[in-house]
This record gives sequence, structure tokens and C-alpha cells, in this order.
Amino acid sequence: MDKLLLTFLEIFRTGSLTTAASRLNITQPSLTKRLQQLEDIYGTELFERGVSGARPTPAGLALVAYAERIESETHQSHEAVTAVRERRMEVLRIGAGPLFQLRYLCGPLLKIRQDFPDTRIELVAGLYRDSMADLSSFQLDIVFGAHEAHALADQLHFVPMTEVEQGVALRKGHPLSDAGRLDATTLSGLEWVIYGKRAEDAVLLNGFFKRAGIPIPNYPLLTSSFTTGLQIVAGSEAAMMVPIDLAPALPVSGITVHKTSPEIALMPAGGFLRRATLEFKVVAALLREVQHGINREL
Repeated sequence: MDKLLLTFLEIFRTGSLTTAASRLNITQPSLTKRLQQLEDIYGTELFERGVSGARPTPAGLALVAYAERIESETHQSHEAVTAVRERRMEVLRIGAGPLFQLRYLCGPLLKIRQDFPDTRIELVAGLYRDSMADLSSFQLDIVFGAHEAHALADQLHFVPMTEVEQGVALRKGHPLSDAGRLDATTLSGLEWVIYGKRAEDAVLLNGFFKRAGIPIPNYPLLTSSFTTGLQIVAGSEAAMMVPIDLAPALPVSGITVHKTSPEIALMPAGGFLRRATLEFKVVAALLREVQHGINREL
């Protein structure tokens, strides 16, 4: 990547010329010279320097998205060339939501380890938004989960494999356990455990109640631990949204999973990855094995 744009992005991300110079392993005068060269090219100041650090000017903010796209394309070009030249990966970094992590990935990962012994596999269980951000920033190579209908960045590709219906987890013996399919009115009086760590992680459940004209219920607990959320459900009257297909593989006992009427959400699910990553044999093999495993269980 062009060193001037790389310098610009480091200053933008750190908010400090001193810190950016340290991260780039150059002196601050050298960094200042690079920034001046870039500002000469664009004919305007890109940062306001002050005692509190460096803040982007409106022109600087306008440049950020383009600089990040160039950075991403540069990374992808190296990835694509490596895939053509070597066709192998030293490390395959996978992100997965609960359904894939707990039900669909174990067998395929064992097979991949046999067929690609020189590739180390790193599996990270994480929230959708965190995992997708890590995929875009090249911290992960592939993410398995449900497609929540958000627009994907240009460099990302989605491989659909199945559909995921979201249901409701309740403790065994819960007063609603024998109610059959549950609707928004019946569920509105419950407290809910949200698998997430920010308000946006309740968006699917919010939509379910809004479509029924029901006020959004109380969300007293958000947790980024899927297992902890289920443990709370198992020991209380609270409910939690979980994929229906995960019922046979729940990591906590004493829980039943119920369909709703209408469904909370029905979404395609599969693998998200950068287009260049598709050229690696181990990635293509992993996608095939996961799809075969899903097909066998359907």
C-alpha cells in the first residue's frame, strides 16, 4: 500500500502523530513529512493538530473511506497472489456463531485437519457484528453464521448453506412450555436475556414485537456468553432467542426450544469470506465439508 495513505490511516486511527510514528516504526519528522506530501497532493489540510492530538478535517474525513478501500484491496491482492502461488494457508482463522460452532463445525474441522495437516486452525466463537468487523479487517478468514440482511462490503462474499429460524429458549417446566407455538402477545410479559453486548443485538427480537404492534419488553441482561445466557434461562423464568436447529446441541441442560407464530426471523445462513480467500484449497474444502454435514442432518 502507498506509504502516504498508510501514514494517513495510522494518524486517523490513533489520533496522534507520535503514536502513529511509533506504530509505523519511523521518526515523527519523517511521519510529518509524509503527511505534508499527502496534503500537498490533495491541496488541503487533512488533520488539525492540537495539544489533544490530531483530528481529521472535513477533507480528511472524506478521504478515510477511500483510503480504507485501497488498504483492503491491497491486502486482498496479496491474498489472491498467495493463493495462486502457493494454494495453501499457514493459518485458517474462523469465526462462528452458536449454531455453526456447536452443531455444524466439529466434524468438518476434524476432516480438514486430516487433509491439510500443515494448516493451523483457529476458531473464534463470537457475535455477528464483531466477527464481520474482524473479517473485513483481515483478522478472520471466514465467518459462519446467519445473514441478517445487512449490506456486505464490496470485498465480502456470502455462501448460503441453509436457513435458520429463530425460536425461544425456556426452562423445562416454564409456565409457557406447554403453550404450543408462542406469539408476541404471550411472550411480551417475559424478561429476556439478549445474546449480545449492545442494543443493536436485540434488533431481530425488537422487530418481532414491533410487527405485532406490541411494546418492546424488558431486556434486563445482555451477555456475550451464549452459554451463560442459557444458564440464566435454565434457572429462571426468563426467555432467550436461539436458533431452532440448535435444540439438539444446546450446551446447557434443562431447556426447551419453541417455535413462535409468526417466526421471530427466518434467515439464510452460511459462510462469509473475502472473495480472494475462495482461491485457497483449504477454504474451499471447509465449505464443502460444512455443506455436506448440513445436508446429512436435514
